[in-house]
Amino acid sequence: MVERIFEQILENRGISKENREAFLKPDYDNQHDPFLLPDMEKAVERLLVAHKNQEKVTVYGDYDVDGVSASTVILTAFESFGFKNVDYFLPDRFKDGYGMNERGVKILAERGTNLILTVDCGSLNHTEIDFAKGFGIDTIVTDHHNIAEVQPNAVAVVN
Repeated sequence: MVERIFEQILENRGISKENREAFLKPDYDNQHDPFLLPDMEKAVERLLVAHKNQEKVTVYGDYDVDGVSASTVILTAFESFGFKNVDYFLPDRFKDGYGMNERGVKILAERGTNLILTVDCGSLNHTEIDFAKGFGIDTIVTDHHNIAEVQPNAVAVVN
């Protein structure tokens, strides 16, 4: 039964029987160049400065499953890259709703955050990113949601 469900999930995602092996056991040497994503170079440059200067970097996720998962992956990566001053923030779904919000930005300012890295949010948070700038906090947006015609005023928007 589980095998049939799994096969249906793969099929629903357009993964043919011929491509399943490559999908389930990827060759990590044969991946797309991440620098083809918009603003990736700007994001990496800003993260390198933060690492060098031991700035406080806060991962700002969303409370849903992809936001929590992405936050965990990024925090683990930062640890493996030797970032020493890293924090995270996941909004309260009842108080804050989805995405960035001013309450969260205020909390991060009080915690001494220098750089926010959003995961799974931020593409539509123009006001909140400008609000963070008022505290001297830079923002890098990483998201997968639809973006507005006008990008937020972030250091980088990787979407």
